[in-house]
Amino acid sequence: MVLREDIAQRQVFPHNGGRRMADDRVVCVHTVTDPTTAEVIRGALENEGIRCELGGKGQGGYTGLWEIEILVRAADAERAREIIQTYH
Repeated sequence: MVLREDIAQRQVFPHNGGRRMADDRVVCVHTVTDPTTAEVIRGALENEGIRCELGGKGQGGYTGLWEIEILVRAADAERAREIIQTYH
């Protein structure tokens, strides 16, 4: 899934009554260094209907050294942070 391209190309979002979102930016709502934790968080967000992308997950042999960003639409950021707090 390429969330950034999807946001740029789509004009309406069905979960918003078909209206264009006021803020289509993609923002980082959390960072982790463990790829498994990142996937658990992504699954939790997607289960709640929040589309999510992981930035920087390709760590190769350096797992745990670099941050993995949890990215969502700015309009979903507050709700995403609340969900992450319950899982993290």
